[in-house]
Amino acid sequence: MISQSEVELQPLTPGRLMARYCVSFATMENFTQLRGDESLKELVEVISSTREFWDVKLRTSEKRVLNGINKTKASVFASPSRGES
Repeated sequence: MISQSEVELQPLTPGRLMARYCVSFATMENFTQLRGDESLKELVEVISSTREFWDVKLRTSEKRVLNGINKTKASVFASPSRGES
């Protein structure tokens, strides 16, 4: 993700973002394939499936908030029940 103009090499915007925020190449590839009309659920799924979030754990206080959200009928964060896909 570097452009070459004559002798000078300059990083492109995705490369600068990857370096600044420690984003892997695979994650950036996934982000660049987003269309821009994804639902909140789709965005959360894409972000949460990235390598950078594999080891993120919720704190107890965050679990209560998430459980409260999941109890609402309009929740987009609920995980599928057994037998659902």
